[in-house]
Amino acid sequence: MGQITTLPKTMEEDVASYEKAGFSLVELAFPTVNRYLENHTPEQMRELLDRHGLRAVSAIGMAPTDVGIIYARGAEAEIYFRSLEAQLRLCSVMGCEFINLGSDDDKFHYDGYEEQAVANLRRAGDLAARYQMKVALEDGKMDRCMKLVYGADHPNVFFCIDFFWYIKHGYTVDQFKTFDMSRLLNIHFCDLPQGYQVETMDDSVRILPGEGVLPLREWLRWLEEDQGFDGYCCLELLNEELWEMGSDEACFRCMEAMKKFFN
Repeated sequence: MGQITTLPKTMEEDVASYEKAGFSLVELAFPTVNRYLENHTPEQMRELLDRHGLRAVSAIGMAPTDVGIIYARGAEAEIYFRSLEAQLRLCSVMGCEFINLGSDDDKFHYDGYEEQAVANLRRAGDLAARYQMKVALEDGKMDRCMKLVYGADHPNVFFCIDFFWYIKHGYTVDQFKTFDMSRLLNIHFCDLPQGYQVETMDDSVRILPGEGVLPLREWLRWLEEDQGFDGYCCLELLNEELWEMGSDEACFRCMEAMKKFFN
């Protein structure tokens, strides 16, 4: 369960509802984490998760508004990596296996960025290894994502795919099986409704797996059987209907959809 799916809720509400609904694995969302840590310690947060039978597998922030892993250089890179190391240190206390790294806004683009981006990913991989963790680049531009991750060629550097952003960036259902997914670590899992409009849709259009039109079962079967994928499918919806529900109701609905889909 990704905390972004229940983003308006508190950490305390999340963990109680996740446990009631039957979730055991969690992807932490830094906005929720940071609100909790205003009045608590990391150790208290780990104890809270443990008390509710939850294991934090990974963590993610919202899409970065400042320069990040792809375009950071010079002094900006030092600021970025100080922040990343702080997040890795925190996540290691939580027992996380990896952090997802959101890609930068293209307003920071500069010619010849690729060499620096590959160096940044290697540096991120080195930092992650220091905390016995991995990093996964989440970049909806699959061609660029592949080029950078495979160019980094680092044992602790992988990528995450978000099905919404895959479609939003103009890739087709039929193209999916043309990519080399051998470094795929994590899937941000959702479906899209009948009649979705690529040009105008935003994150709020995401719906629960199996309730839409994406060939999710076909994709997952191919990933497992052909690409050897054995990572995580993390439910990630920025769906206002779910956000407005009570915490328990939203989580039970999510678990019901996941059970129905995977069964």
